[in-house]
Amino acid sequence: MMKSPRIVPRFKAETTGSYQALRGAFFSRARSSTTAFRASAIAGPGYELIRSDTVLLLLRAGTGFSREFAGADNRFNPELNVGGDYEYTITDYQRLVARADIFPSLLNFPSDYRIALNGAYEVRLNTAVPLLLKLGVENRYESEPTGGKRRNDLLYFLNIVHSF
Repeated sequence: MMKSPRIVPRFKAETTGSYQALRGAFFSRARSSTTAFRASAIAGPGYELIRSDTVLLLLRAGTGFSREFAGADNRFNPELNVGGDYEYTITDYQRLVARADIFPSLLNFPSDYRIALNGAYEVRLNTAVPLLLKLGVENRYESEPTGGKRRNDLLYFLNIVHSF
């Protein structure tokens, strides 16, 4: 039974050198709140602080919005996003990835914010098809949960991922 589905399409457009234009859309369900689902969209710049054959460290910042569906507050919430991505390539078939995001609300700053931390081990299953096996853990924190729910969710996952 899938308790916390998450769809995360991310789009990256290369620009000049280490600078990037980043956009992303997220659709998730968090057990820590009374929200049935949350959708959000973020856009902003990114900068590759480190890029080599084995290591990538990308810093990101942006602005966007989130909206909760079937929850206590169904309004659009403008928010910032500050985060980073770290990737360490072990071999051509294996890598470690980590992601950290902070989403402070622009309506109730600084008391209302969300934090998402994610770490995973990825194994490429096939060289002809971009298919990955991904094993990891994710920590989601919400500073002001509704309905007396928990502030923190610790999730673990085993996914098969197809990249486009």
